[in-house]
Amino acid sequence: MNPTLKVSILRYWLAMNASGLDAAVHACVAFFGVAGAHAALDSIPALNLQQFAAVFLIAFGRAILNYLDAHPLSQLLPVPEPKTAKES
Repeated sequence: MNPTLKVSILRYWLAMNASGLDAAVHACVAFFGVAGAHAALDSIPALNLQQFAAVFLIAFGRAILNYLDAHPLSQLLPVPEPKTAKES
């Protein structure tokens, strides 16, 4: 495999995961916001850790899918040239 292609794929993978982690951190911020609201008013229910984990993973997964949708992997990969009749 071409070394330049390896570097491009690694950068793509890192950017995709960074996007997912960024969204998951936003889920953490929302979790702590709800926890603060619950501390202020008991009538606002707090999320438990299982609910937080679900929100974290869903946010991470959705961000990865959005990244893949916005940056298709096919644009990164080289397109093979069709063989002519003389090459066959």
